[in-house]
Amino acid sequence: MWKRLANLAMEHSQLMVAQRCYASLNDYARVRFLQETIEKAEIAAQQNGGDGLDNFEVRARLSMANKQYKQAERIYLENNALHDAIEMHQKLNNWEAAIDLAQAMHYPELEVLKGKYYRNLHETGQEQKAAEIKAKEGDVSSALQIYLDSNQPTLAAKIMMDNSNLMRDESLVEKVTLALIKNEIFDKAGELLEEVKQFQRAIECYRDGKAFSKAIHVARFSFPERVVQLEEEWGDSLRKEGNFDAAISHFLESGNSIKAVDCAIRGKEWTKASDILKVIENDAGETTGFYEKIAQHYEAQGQYDMAEKLYIDANRPTDAVEMYNNAGKWIEGGSRIFREEANRLKDAEELYVQVGEPNRAIAMYKSADRLEEMMVLVERFHSEKLQETHKRLAEDLQKKGDLKAAEEQYLKSGEWNLAVNMYKEAEQWADAYRIAKFEGGDRAHKQIAYLWAKNLGGDAAIKLLTRHGLLQESIDLGTSRGDFEFVFELCRLGATNRLPIVQQKYAEHLEDEGNFLAAGKGKDAILMYIHNQNWEAAERIASLHSTDMLVEVYISQARAALEEKIWTEQKATC
Repeated sequence: MWKRLANLAMEHSQLMVAQRCYASLNDYARVRFLQETIEKAEIAAQQNGGDGLDNFEVRARLSMANKQYKQAERIYLENNALHDAIEMHQKLNNWEAAIDLAQAMHYPELEVLKGKYYRNLHETGQEQKAAEIKAKEGDVSSALQIYLDSNQPTLAAKIMMDNSNLMRDESLVEKVTLALIKNEIFDKAGELLEEVKQFQRAIECYRDGKAFSKAIHVARFSFPERVVQLEEEWGDSLRKEGNFDAAISHFLESGNSIKAVDCAIRGKEWTKASDILKVIENDAGETTGFYEKIAQHYEAQGQYDMAEKLYIDANRPTDAVEMYNNAGKWIEGGSRIFREEANRLKDAEELYVQVGEPNRAIAMYKSADRLEEMMVLVERFHSEKLQETHKRLAEDLQKKGDLKAAEEQYLKSGEWNLAVNMYKEAEQWADAYRIAKFEGGDRAHKQIAYLWAKNLGGDAAIKLLTRHGLLQESIDLGTSRGDFEFVFELCRLGATNRLPIVQQKYAEHLEDEGNFLAAGKGKDAILMYIHNQNWEAAERIASLHSTDMLVEVYISQARAALEEKIWTEQKATC
């Protein structure tokens, strides 16, 4: 209520009423201000008549009371009372407005005013503001000195680094650097020293401030031999702070894998710890403890396979056995470790068989690469899967590149053709031919010889076929296959006497096939090849021009093969 009444009184220039209201509100500053204003109004009234409220000083003060400072300033200036306007801003602690007004109005005591302002800033602890004003005025040296005197070296360093002239003053650089170091602002000290190319000192400051990234950056181009050491120190710092995950990469960069795996374990990064251990080549004594800790973790998680491997790597097989015993898994793991680690595979086999686990014995021999013993057990306990196992072993051996061992398993599985294909893919044609000749009969080895020669081409093909006495038969085979380009090559290089008949066959081939296809009678061309039992040509034309005929081609081929087999058997009976 009093406040509202005071506002209404001020609006109607009832100063005494307003004064009483502010007194009730205990706002004694306004009470005093209004008292001084009333006194000035009374003096003006005595001098000029009226109530004195039209006096410019009174009007200015009333504007100030209503916080209309710009209006008060204008009233003073309109009445040539510049000093009063400046004094108003000073009393309001608005020094910048006072100085701006003094500069704009060419106030003769401007410098005195500035001096008062600087004293006020220092007395009220506003050295930073004083320095900013000096810097704004272009007096960077004074600004820098104020920052140093007020123990604000970071701001002093900023001014220096923004001013090339100051950076050329070595003594000043040293002064600011020492101030930064004294206040343990090592990072900024490093930046200042780096700027003036004092790289060694910059690195030391960065190290002291734990700004290792910046230290390493400087070291890379100035002292590259120190990078590894700094990476390790960075890792040590992070480890001390408990930031184990971040420390790992820095220890790895420094080549200290032992510290890296230690941090991985402390940070419970078990997979990382295991991966790092795989590449460590230190003395086993240094890593044994790590293997054990990781193994214990996996054991607690029930990941016994992982734990077992780590216990074995730590040369602690007995701990692995104890783990399986505690978990009630002696048969699954404990006995296996006990036997296998002692290299007593035969004893382990007997144990597995006795407890009705022959498959574990088979797996044991496979992991030990003891295939002969493994297959004995497969034949004994899974004879129905013997051929399949031989084949699967052969495929595994082929993938590993052990082709001789794979061949043996393919032959034992009865899949000699897969052995031939394996050698063909590896372009070991001599081996493919050998197997085809001894396992596949007359036709198979001739087919392989033909493909071998085609792969060689030229004189090498002629020599190969001549050595095996298969040149003429290969020409016939190529002709029947429609492989005329290669057949012509064989004739030109080793059997020119065959050229006329081959050319005739080629012409017939082109005429028959071409006429049928040109007339849109691809089906008739296929039937022609079926009739001539040229199965490859029939399949080729069907694939290109009449895919629905492929089934008929395959049925006709199968029927012809069956008839040939029956005829052969009847002939043998006769």
